[in-house]
Amino acid sequence: MQNRVEQSEFANRIMNRTLVFVFILGLLLAPGCASSPRTGSFPAAAALPTQPGMPDPLVMLDGRRVTSRAQWLGQRRPELKALFEHYMYGPIPPKPVEVVTKSLGQYDDFLGGKATLKTITLATGPGNAPRIDLMLVVPNQRKGPAP
Repeated sequence: MQNRVEQSEFANRIMNRTLVFVFILGLLLAPGCASSPRTGSFPAAAALPTQPGMPDPLVMLDGRRVTSRAQWLGQRRPELKALFEHYMYGPIPPKPVEVVTKSLGQYDDFLGGKATLKTITLATGPGNAPRIDLMLVVPNQRKGPAP
């Protein structure tokens, strides 16, 4: 019984940490992809000290605690964006000026008639600009909007 309680508590801690990470990532990316470069420099990843737990997202790099929405938007959020760009993703490209959506096909009999398959292309510009091909599967029998 004690082992199951410990496993459950461990699973809850992992889930909470994962939710915090996803929440922070969502806050960073919610307004769009455009970003400005960070003026400061960060140490190499190998030079960073080990940290056994998740860092507090409301503590800035200089140790001050975020106490207001303005401080979050003006100081901490840009710090986190710069950290993600430097250590994880590299520079985030600017938001495309225009995105053109083109429907390539719709198949109402997908999965034996249980769903509709829509194929869509999102073009982010002319020529060799990146294009995203999507396959959207929507159930045919539903009471409300499909998630």
